[in-house]
Amino acid sequence: MWSHSFTQDWLQAYRYADLLCKESRWSKAIYVYQKAAILSMLPEEEIKKTGENVVELFR
Repeated sequence: MWSHSFTQDWLQAYRYADLLCKESRWSKAIYVYQKAAILSMLPEEEIKKTGENVVELFR
């Protein structure tokens, strides 16, 4: 996730953040926030493809 964020490969970074959010037992809040932050870097049409609501993730 971090290396893809560094290279601005936002879609791949989102995929890893989503995977960590679902499968990691360490601080789910960090991964949800990171997922929302990464999604906010994507174009609107890419966000719609993920089915995520960025505003809800930030809450």
